Amino acid sequence: MLAADDSGELSPSTVEVNLGFVAPGGQAHHVLTLWNPRRRVVDVAEVRTSCDCLRINLARRAVGPSERVAALVQLDLALEPEFCGGLDMTVDGFDRAGARVFHLPVIVCVDPVATEVESFGSRAAHGH
Repeated sequence: MLAADDSGELSPSTVEVNLGFVAPGGQAHHVLTLWNPRRRVVDVAEVRTSCDCLRINLARRAVGPSERVAALVQLDLALEPEFCGGLDMTVDGFDRAGARVFHLPVIVCVDPVATEVESFGSRAAHGH
């Protein structure tokens, strides 16, 4: 588990989320935990992402001392079906006072070859 640092009061279970290769217009997700090493409750009042295509859902917003909360990071590129290339995005959580309580980098490579790989994998799994 990562220790709390200057990026916030909650410590993500991973330094960065790598969503790998995604087809244009595709979707991806990743599950992680946020750990509260503090001796007080940390309340996530607001979450901001650097891209409208990225969302995070927390199992709960109030994280008690030494507790962990599950978080689901979701990418949906449906509104940008022509985009190809790398994306370096961020997810930041803030408390009611506006102080950042966690920071999470998210990376993904949007590549048409990902569609071919998914199709090939599906055919191979079905013996075609």
